[in-house]
Amino acid sequence: PTSMQAKHCFVAASLAQVSKNSFVWDPFCGSGSILLAAGHWGAVCIGSDFHLDHRIKANFKRFGQEVLLCYQGDLAKPPLRSQSSLGLFDAIVCDPPYDVREKVILTSTPPPEAKSNDITNASTLRFLRIMTQLLNSASKYLKPGSRL
Repeated sequence: PTSMQAKHCFVAASLAQVSKNSFVWDPFCGSGSILLAAGHWGAVCIGSDFHLDHRIKANFKRFGQEVLLCYQGDLAKPPLRSQSSLGLFDAIVCDPPYDVREKVILTSTPPPEAKSNDITNASTLRFLRIMTQLLNSASKYLKPGSRL
């Protein structure tokens, strides 16, 4: 896994219209590069990753920012629950894993048509599962009019 370039992180945060006090979640936060860009614009940042990078809090401290919550967990199960049916986050800004080298574990079971000996098919199916889960989470946890 690698960190996204800073300029791309700022573009992603800008496209999500992150602003002061925006409640932002990166479900694939890694070392926190996207959240650092969101924090630069004044967002309240929450990060999660199945394989949480221990450097994330140090990165925020180095740039004089704070991450509200950083946890190891599954995309499908954020630790916060909205008390409203109107969603929780103003934006979900992330760089989902898309390479066959990435290992992502989701709570859903693999499709029956996945063949273990077909790497291209397996990586494509894994990517589609991640995107499906990301869209499902966005529909549950984003406020109306928010951005993914």
